[in-house]
Formats: sequence, C-alpha cells, structure tokens
Amino acid sequence: MGTHERILVVEDDEDILELLDFNLSEKGYQVIKATDGDTALTQIQYGSPDLVVLDLMLPKRNGLEVCRLMHENPQTRDIPVIMLTAKTEERDIVAGLEMGAVDYVTKPFRFSELLARIQRQLDIAQQRRKLTHRVETIQQRANDTSKKLIQSERLASLGMLAAGITHEVNNVNVYLGGYAQLLKRIVPDIMHLLEQTSSPGIEKIDQVSKSLDAYTESILSGSQRINDIMKTIRDYSSKEGPDSVPLKAVPIHSIVESVIDLTRSRYKHHAEIRTDIPADLTGFINRQLLEQILVNLVINAADAIAERQQQECGFRGQISIQAEANAERIRIRITDNGIGMDDAIQAKMYDAFFTTKKEGKGTGLGLGIVKELTNRLKGSIRFTSTPMAGTTFVLSLPRFESTNAEAPAAV
Repeated sequence: MGTHERILVVEDDEDILELLDFNLSEKGYQVIKATDGDTALTQIQYGSPDLVVLDLMLPKRNGLEVCRLMHENPQTRDIPVIMLTAKTEERDIVAGLEMGAVDYVTKPFRFSELLARIQRQLDIAQQRRKLTHRVETIQQRANDTSKKLIQSERLASLGMLAAGITHEVNNVNVYLGGYAQLLKRIVPDIMHLLEQTSSPGIEKIDQVSKSLDAYTESILSGSQRINDIMKTIRDYSSKEGPDSVPLKAVPIHSIVESVIDLTRSRYKHHAEIRTDIPADLTGFINRQLLEQILVNLVINAADAIAERQQQECGFRGQISIQAEANAERIRIRITDNGIGMDDAIQAKMYDAFFTTKKEGKGTGLGLGIVKELTNRLKGSIRFTSTPMAGTTFVLSLPRFESTNAEAPAAV
C-alpha cells in the first residue's frame, strides 16, 4: 500500500501490540511502538507520528495524562489520537474526548473497524493540513495585496502632492530665471557706464561686476536644474511608460561630472569620489533621468559612508563611479565602502517609503525612484552588499535606442 504515514501504537499488552504492529505494517503504515505513557511521550516528541493509537490503561503514566499533555503542547495538539478502552470505561472515554482525542475503539475490537477509523482520521488530518495551507496562502496574498494597495494609495497621494509642489516651485522659478536673465542683460550696461567714469575704485568695481556675471550664470544654471528636476518629478508621478521618454546622444562623462557637482555637498565631508569613464563613451540616453538615478545612488552611498563613520572613528570613505560599454549596452557601476546592508534590508530596499535613516533624514523614495526611472530607460539594476564592507550598484542601459531617439548630437 505504501502510505508512508507513521502510526504510534501505545499498548502495554504485548499480544495486542504485536498484532497491531503486524496488521498495520501489512497495510503499508510505518509503526512505532510504546508500552507505557512516558515512552509514548518521548516517541511523540521525537518520532513525529501522524496518528496515535493510545490505550488508556498504561503503566507509569496513563493514557488520559498522555492525551492531556499532548493537547497542551502546540507542537503535538493537532496529532489525532484514537483511544483503545474497555466498555466499562465510559467516564474515561468522555474525559479522553474532552482532552483532545478524536475517536475511540472499545476492546475487544475488530481490526477492520480500527483500520477504518485510522484511515478516516488520517484523511481528516490531511484535509486539515491542506485547508490550513490554503488559508495561510490566501492570508499571505491578502497581506501582499493590502500592502500593494496601501503603497499604491500613498504613491497616488505622492503624485498629487508632486503636481502641487511642481506648480508652486515652477511659479517661483519663473521669477528667479526671469530676473537672472534681466540681470545678465544689464551687467554689460553697468560695465559700460563704469568704464566711462574715472572713479579711483574702478578696478575693484570691475572685479565685483565680473563676479556678478559669474553668479548670474550660476543662478541660471540652478534655475535650469530646478526645471529639469520638476520635469522628472512630473514624469515619475505620471503613468507614462518607457516609450514616452525622449532620448538623444549624450556623453556619459558629462552626466557623471554634473552628478559630482550636484552631490558635492553630501559627500565632501565623508568620502572621495573616483571616476573611470571613457571620454568617448556616448549613448542614446535621457540625460535628466540618468542624472537623477546617479544623483540618488551617490547620495545613498555618501549616507552609507557617513553612517559607518559614526561607528568607526577616522574612517574615510571611497565612492567609485565606473562605466563601460559594448555594442549594445552601457554599464555604470557605483561602489561605496559604507555601512552595507543585511538580507532583511536588501529585501525591502526598493519598497516605496522604506528607509533605515532616522526620522526626518530620509523619505524612503530614493531607491524606489531609481528603480522606476531605470525601468523607464528600459534598463536594469542589480546590487551586491555586505554589512560593514559596502555596496555596489550596477546599472545596465541600452546604448542605442531608435524609439523616440533624436538624431545623434555632435560631441
């Protein structure tokens, strides 16, 4: 028959014990034997039976006590117990059923009757296990769905918030850029007027005017960067797919240089950045999206190094940005020697709003945005991380893409 179920038979009558052992083995069951209550409990604990045939009248510890202890133990309470008892032990039968036994057979008994009850209880136990597994699966799916719904609602709220923020920031930025452009136009007029004077402080005024011109250029550059960031936020909060992303030929080293400038204030006190970017490496890329991806990754690396420095006095961090390409793909590798991540953190690192930083220090959106923007660029991202050793992200992007790509720009 080959059922493979393990049945523990607890009986102090050697003849009955051997009879049950023989007949159950013939039916394909694996039989475990015990002749007293203490041995039965040991076999139940370590033998992992699927069912127990239990005589109530046992030496050392009777069957009712064995049944009670099984029911009190969470690891054994679900093992079905069929009692063997004499007809005159009706009170004990009721007590045994109240303590967790599922059925009973009175002595003398027919083996066919006991076998039918054993098979029925094993079938019930198997159905219970299947039902329990099904319920657990449904519960897990419900939990996963609930988490996704919550995250979706939070992202939807983020999208509405981003739209409002973008609108307000753009309004301010219009004035900022407009006045900077006006200032840029009137600086030459100021210079011309000053040149026509013979003031003793003309040289100093000339230096201030040149500085003013440089500051104006910085303001205009910053204003353009704000526009780019706001556009990225609008794109991220919208539901547009990868095909909506405009691409053009861009030198990768120029993007990396821009990222280094933009993140300097975050890493300069904690780490040095080293780059290895071929000067002629160019790809069809959306500059704003790739720049935002790399900014987030470098900031993440700088924060990881800062966290390690809090634990290791005098530790100096290193951030490395490398790029390489073949005919089809560009790979950009960002490596740091920061605090690293354990398995639990790695499993959640792309989840929206998950952060290990102190309250007020992080939004939990940085790496989620990295993942989303990478998908929009039809790329992939993977990582390796070791606690107290560091993290490496490898970004892989298509090098050439005809869809929505503009004609190659001269570089």
